[in-house]
Amino acid sequence: MNKDRQQLVESCRKFASRNKVHMYLAIVYITVRVFFSTLYRYFKYSLYRLLGLAALCAAILMLTSFNPLIYEKELKDFEPDITEEMDTSDESLVDNEPVTQTVEKFDKNLWSLILVNKQNKIPEDYEFELVSIDGKISCDKRILEPLLMMFEDASKEGITLIACSTYRDEDRQTYLFDKKINTNVAGGESYLDAYQRASTEVTVPGTSEHEIGIAIDIMCAGFYKLEEEFEDTDAGQWLMKNSYRYGFILRYPKGKENITGIIYEPWHYRYVGTKAAKYIYNNDLTLEEFVEGLE
Repeated sequence: MNKDRQQLVESCRKFASRNKVHMYLAIVYITVRVFFSTLYRYFKYSLYRLLGLAALCAAILMLTSFNPLIYEKELKDFEPDITEEMDTSDESLVDNEPVTQTVEKFDKNLWSLILVNKQNKIPEDYEFELVSIDGKISCDKRILEPLLMMFEDASKEGITLIACSTYRDEDRQTYLFDKKINTNVAGGESYLDAYQRASTEVTVPGTSEHEIGIAIDIMCAGFYKLEEEFEDTDAGQWLMKNSYRYGFILRYPKGKENITGIIYEPWHYRYVGTKAAKYIYNNDLTLEEFVEGLE
């Protein structure tokens, strides 16, 4: 009896070593076999013989019919592979890829890393293709897919993001800038002071990322204002923690106004590509600081 049991354990151990799940089933099998063998040995009742035989048959069926490949396939089907849906270049979603690059190794010539600010106007030869987001507003075609995916994933967590301003031409930018100046002048400021303050709240025409369709102002359901309090909403918090996964960065962060030249705007996000976005996020940089490291 002991020799048979030892042989049984050894065979099960070899079988179980192929797969952890098999190991657990083998343990169950051994336990059942030993339990009913013990009952049979001490009681030898017909009922226990029948039960032992039934349990043995059930254990054998479980071990022989279990196919771990089926469960592995189901798990793969359950978790979508984002690389099948998106390109895996610098401008795609590659959040699972660890950032091993130093800032110097990023390609500063990528369209997604163009620096547009008061000191860097939009190049005259800069080209891009616009595409409609919802039939009303447009953006650079290259950022549409990650933008929509970000909005969709937020909605799965009960957060409704609303794109209220993406691309706008220079005429529209000029109108908004002049309007801000006039408002400041009406408040008692000199034209020079009004202009200077306006340039920290609305980018000067010809230097706005909105004019090339790679920036987006975002509101959310229940908060339809472009104000600093947006940071306290669930949407504002979600964007700060997750936007980089889709290639977007908070363009004008708090405490970096002296670098960006623009007031804190928790609603303004800019596309830079996922690798650059992750690097910027992990190192708490502005786009200005990041691009400076590329030179």
